[in-house]
Parts: sequence; structure tokens; C-alpha cells
Amino acid sequence: MSFLAGFVALFATLGAIPIIIHLLNKRQFRIVVWAAMEFLLTTMEKNSRRLQMQDLILMALRVAAIVFLALSLARPTIAPGHFNIMGSSGETSAVIVLDNSLSMGVASGNETRYDAAKRRAKEIVDELPKGSAAALLLMSDIAIDEIGEPSHNLEVVRDAALHAPLSDGGTDAFESLAKAWKIVRSAPSSSREIYLITDMQAGAWPAADNGAWMKLVDEIRSTKPAVKLFISDVGSGGPPDNVQVERLQAEDDLVTTESNAAFIATLHNYGTAPARNVAVDLLVGDGAGGEPRKVAGTVIDSLESTLQVRLETRFANGGDQRVEVRTSIDRLPADNRRCLSVNVIDRVRVLLVDGEPSANDSAFGNETDFLKAALSLKDEDSEAPSLIETEVTTLSGLGDKTLREYQAVIIANLGDLPPNLVEGLKTFVRAEGKGLMIFLGGNVKPGLYNDLLFSQAGLLPGTLGERFEEAPEDASSKERGIGMATDELSHPIVGFFSDKETRPFFAKPRFQRWYPITVPGEKDLTGAAAGDRVNVIARFTNNQPAIVERTVGRGSVLLFASTADKEWSDFPLTPAFLMVIRRATQHVTLGRMPSKTVQVHEPIASYLGVKEAGAQVSIRDPRGGTRQLSALVNATNDFAKVEYGDTHFAGFYRLEKSGDAANASWFAANAPRQESNLDSYDEKTLRARYPNLPFQWIGAGAELGSVVSEKRVGKEIWFLLLAIVLACLLAESILALRWAPKGT
Repeated sequence: MSFLAGFVALFATLGAIPIIIHLLNKRQFRIVVWAAMEFLLTTMEKNSRRLQMQDLILMALRVAAIVFLALSLARPTIAPGHFNIMGSSGETSAVIVLDNSLSMGVASGNETRYDAAKRRAKEIVDELPKGSAAALLLMSDIAIDEIGEPSHNLEVVRDAALHAPLSDGGTDAFESLAKAWKIVRSAPSSSREIYLITDMQAGAWPAADNGAWMKLVDEIRSTKPAVKLFISDVGSGGPPDNVQVERLQAEDDLVTTESNAAFIATLHNYGTAPARNVAVDLLVGDGAGGEPRKVAGTVIDSLESTLQVRLETRFANGGDQRVEVRTSIDRLPADNRRCLSVNVIDRVRVLLVDGEPSANDSAFGNETDFLKAALSLKDEDSEAPSLIETEVTTLSGLGDKTLREYQAVIIANLGDLPPNLVEGLKTFVRAEGKGLMIFLGGNVKPGLYNDLLFSQAGLLPGTLGERFEEAPEDASSKERGIGMATDELSHPIVGFFSDKETRPFFAKPRFQRWYPITVPGEKDLTGAAAGDRVNVIARFTNNQPAIVERTVGRGSVLLFASTADKEWSDFPLTPAFLMVIRRATQHVTLGRMPSKTVQVHEPIASYLGVKEAGAQVSIRDPRGGTRQLSALVNATNDFAKVEYGDTHFAGFYRLEKSGDAANASWFAANAPRQESNLDSYDEKTLRARYPNLPFQWIGAGAELGSVVSEKRVGKEIWFLLLAIVLACLLAESILALRWAPKGT
């Protein structure tokens, strides 16, 4: 038994007062021999024993009332498991928070920190009193309810802790403690405990002045009966030397089979001494599966802090390719690798829709001839086909084409816009993430474009003026027309011309005719287009937009204010045309597809056409686990989406649509970079940082049973003692009245 207000129990000594009074009264008379009293004494001698017993009983009841009243005010408790008659509500409800973040994989000999943590979790379960209940949370940068409610089946809890997998996530002590507090505060037991088993990584703890953290600490402190927080440190000594692959990225946004691809790996040494002879390998795996193979490597003689390493390879095939960098193994092997999923382009199929084909098939007489020439450019010394493969059709030939077979569509001076074409382009861009480029000309009907492509389909980057504009005649100038402004060239399509040496090439073309474009503001884009963004890429020297981009769903649309042929300008005859058209095509080809490389615990998503809603998709994680998901239509009914959020492990994830193994997608997940910083807090530092946090420290070599038993609080029984007090007072009153002399 223990007392929550032990000093009050001292008042139990007041129970001696009736005894003292009794003894004092017993000595307040002296015996006088008196013959007349002999007769009376003889008469009373028969009842003397009975009277003495009555007095002792009354005195005992008064003493008991005082003693039990003092004890009840001291709030005594019975330790769990020591007084079974009190029922199971007096047992312990515990929440075990097991740190399974990446840093717990630090090895010391043949054992990791996580091995020690699981062994400690087993000890905690074994130390719980009979009839107790326990819940289990796994702590990384998210809190996972392995056993979300306290269970009396401790064997299940023990088994879950011993078999819980080590994740590759970061660490967030606040989120896990908040979740543990939410579970334990609603538990019916009077003895409630939280056990945090962790390596005390410094980066896992919140700022001391964090408002939500301070509120949590106040709630834990003010709860009665108190919730006991035990922090068990399983980190061994100071931070070990550790080399991490901090970042891996492609040197160029567009990776193709046309040339070598370079990858930049950033290495970070968290140790106090330089790391010697660090091997760095580049591994590549194609879309078919199997283990990635080494294609390049180097050795770093001395790595002091951070260093970037450049490694090259050349891809033979297009599609999703797995790229990985690995370094020499140290005490934390999990951060000695980093993965990247790269969409390698081997062919960019572009459909050119000619709105004004030549009647006599003359050279460069078709509206799209200059576009085809620019996109089909090929190195004469190379036998490999051109990266960009073009196909020309007219409006009448579109019925034989399937848009989804192309990465980009370019329409040039198209006079008519059939509804099925508009709807197909909308799906092609917004849902499938492909690219659309629009060139204008004399056949264009501005009202039709504004109505169908801007208002209805939400594709056009801006509204067209009622008619095209013409550059004024200038007798003093040899070249009639306006040029391109060169003061703001930050977009990737025109960024090449921002240098003073290349700027004149962009300023050279002259435009005699163009359509004025009114760019909408954010308030003008509503409904499904509310998330679209419009950006003016380039302007004419009169400040009117020349090239405008609109991000549409997951794709993008480029609008050129003039023609693709030389009828309205000499732009197609200049070197700038070649650069702009090729870069523009590559830009829209990339679309706005979400990155296929994420951080652990971030979701991965695959997008399908809206007609494929309900399709079954199989997902295989890096450790061989598989799940089946269905493609669901998005809120605006633009596309179907498969999203998977259980990315607990670093490595490659394979998504395969049922019956379409040849077109499987690869995603990569990497551990948070900050998790490799193994600096940690000891007990002294933690108490100094959070002086108001009530916790009991359990060191790596501490005896768990002795630490816990000292702090464990059982069921309060003050109400039982108070009932005894009332019973004693009631019995004393009844007996005193009953035994009182007659007539008094």
C-alpha cells in the first residue's frame, strides 16, 4: 500500500486521544474504604466485566473512526495485482511506444538498437501485473496503431512487439506520444503508464516552445491519478560514424536513350573523422524487374563532410528505369543507398495536325512542314533514329488516330474544331498529362476557339482577339514587323536565350501578323480549371504575349500567337525556331506527372484514363509484400487514380495493372535525409530541455522491474476507508445510546 498524500496519514496518530483520555480518567479517583459501599460493590460486581467491555468497544470505535478518517484523507492505493478483491479496474493499462525508425538499425556487433528495443518491449509486457492490458504503437515519422486499444491478451502484444518490422521512416516523438496519450487517458484503469522505447535521436523531439507540445505536457502533468511516462533509452554511447547518400538526381530533367545520362549523388559524412576509401556505385535496373546491375563506380579517398559525385550511364531502352547509388556499408546500412525512378524517353511521338495542307505538295508549302523539319532533326553521323518521331495528318484523317499513342499533339492553323476532337484533347491533356501546342493562322476562327477551347474545354491559355493584328509599315526599317522581347527569358523553353551571346538569335525573327491574346486572371479560372496556372513565356516588343502556357490538370498547353509557317513571320527560317520548337515539345512531353520518387510514408499515385476506373492494380513493395487496389475516378471525373500510402520501406515499388505486365510502373521511396543525423539526448539534456515533462528514465542497463515498481500506482481505496469511518461512527452512536444508564 502507498499514499498519494502521505503526510496526511500522520493524523492517524490522533486516534490515541480517546485512549489517553480513558487512561487519565482512570487515574482521577482514589479508593476510600467505606462500609456502606460494600453492599453496593457486591451488587455491582456481577456487571463489572460487562461494563468494562462496553467502554472498550466504544473507545475502539472512536479510535478506529479517527484513524480511518486520517488514512482516507491520505488517499491510500493498493498496487495492481496485490488485492484481487478490488477487481480488474485496479490493474495497469499501458501503451508501449516502440521506435522503429531508420536510425534504430544502427548495429553494435551482431545486434541492432532495434533488437534491444524489442527485447525491452518484451520485458515491459512481462512486468505488467496480472490482469493488465497493453497497446502497442510503432513510432517513426508517423504513429502506427499496431494494437490500437489496450488488450488483456498480453501474449498477442508481446508477439506483435517481437515481430514488428523496422521501417525506413524518420522519427517524430511528439506525434507518437500524443497518440499514446489519447489512448491511455480513456483507459478505465487507475494505473496508467506510457513506455517510450527509443534511441533518443535529437531530431525526433519538438521545439521546447512548441504550442501543441506544451499543451500535451500540461495535460499529462495535471491528470489525476497521474499517468506515468517511462522513457527507455536503447541508444549505445555517442553517435557512431555514419556516411549517408543524402541526395540522388538526374543532371538533366529529360533523360533519353539518345545520349549518356549523368546522375549526381550527394554524400554526407556525419562522423567526426574523415571517412576513408568510400566506394560509390551506380546501379541500374530496367522495367522488367530483377536486381539492378552495377554500371559505374568510383572510390572517394577521403570524405570529410559533403561531396557530390557524378556518375554516367546510357540507357538502351525507354520507360521507367530504376537508378540506385550505393556506398560502402557502415553501422547504419539503410542510409548507404538512395533510389530514383526515371522515365527514360526513347521516342517522343508527336502528332502534327495540318490545318492548311498544300494543294500542289510544294516544298515547305504545308502548314506543318517547318515543324516536322525542326522536330525530325537528326545527327548525320549517327545511325540511331531521331528522338522525336513525327506524324502528320489533317482534320479529315484524325478519325484513324488514337491520341493516347502520342506524347504531344500540335495543331497548326486549324479552322474547324469538331466536338469529338475537343473532348479528346481535353482528356489527352487534363487526364493523361500529355502536351498540346497550338499555332494560329488565317484559318482560325477566334470566336470558335474562345468558346470551345477556352470556355468549354478549359484548354486555351487565353482568349483570342476578334482578328489578327499587323505590324505597321516602317520605311526607315529594312525588316517589317515586330520582334521578341529579350528582357525576361526565365522559362525553360526560352531560358537558353537569356545569355547575352544567344539573346540576339531570339530577337532576330520578325512578325508581321499575330493574334492578340488576353491572359485570364486566377479569378477567371473556375470549376475544374480552378487549379490551372497561366504563364506568359515570351512577349513581343510591343509587350503583347507571344507564347503563353497553361497547366491543365496534369498536362500543359502552349499557345503561339503567330503561325508555324513563314506566312506571318520569318520565325521558321531562323535558328531560334529550331531551339524553341524542340524545347517546347520536350517541355509539354514531360507534362505535370507527379514525381515517381517520394519520401518514405509519402503516397505514390498512378493515373489512368477515366474509362479505366475500377481496373485492378497490383502493388509490390521492396520487401516482397503485395496488395491489390482499384482505380478510382477523381472528383471532377477527369481521370482514374490509384494511390498507395503504405510506403514504409525505402526501395522500389512496382505497380502493375491486371493483364498489362509489359507496362508496369516503377516508383522509388527514400528515407528522410535528417534521419541519418544520429546525435541524441541523454537524461540530463532531456530534463533541461523539457523541465515540465514528468518522466522516469530507464537507462540501457537499468533493472526494469525495480524502476517501474517504485513508480507504479495502484487503485485508490479512500472511499472504502471513509465508509468504514461512517460505519464506526454509526455503530458508536447506536451502542452508546443502547448502553447508556437508564434515566440519563
